[in-house]
Amino acid sequence: MGYTESLLADGEKIVLRDRQHWLAPTVHGRRALLLIVAAVVVFVVSLNVTGGLNTLLVYVALALLVVGLVWFGFYVVRWRAEAYLVTNRRVIKITGVLNKHAADSSLEMINDAVLDQSLLGRILGYGDLGILTGAKVDGDKAPPSQNRAGAEGEIDHFQMLHHAVAFKIAMLNEKHQLEFEGMRPVAIPGGQ
Repeated sequence: MGYTESLLADGEKIVLRDRQHWLAPTVHGRRALLLIVAAVVVFVVSLNVTGGLNTLLVYVALALLVVGLVWFGFYVVRWRAEAYLVTNRRVIKITGVLNKHAADSSLEMINDAVLDQSLLGRILGYGDLGILTGAKVDGDKAPPSQNRAGAEGEIDHFQMLHHAVAFKIAMLNEKHQLEFEGMRPVAIPGGQ
């Protein structure tokens, strides 16, 4: 059993498991990628230089390349460790590689969801999803003009969520199913 499964309650099942879009490490790790590009540029410049300067430039290029690759690798590992889940009871966001952080919101408390998709996000299938609940959060202490949710609180923000539309639909479907099960009449033993 993995870490994700260890968070599930009795009878709880995962309906949808997702993560950030594959572009997320590229966007978050853009400085690391710039170091890699700088390493290539320095190496190309070193090809046109002779003597001790050539050796120095090759070592600088190698150092930039190693630092850039390790730094970018950190973003990839962090991206792979994240999980966004819809279960039949709640929505869960799990982050962290060694130190894990799991935030969840009960489907019963979700009032709405805000989906933002750029043109590129619509083309590539990702978006930002904000989950609004009736629960009060620390952000609710701010005046409504500073809190996008007004009286409600945005419990979590899922950035660059891959399959954001499908995630939102699965979440709303499970919420509806949970509410529908709550409205079923309870059979009274010996009753008519």
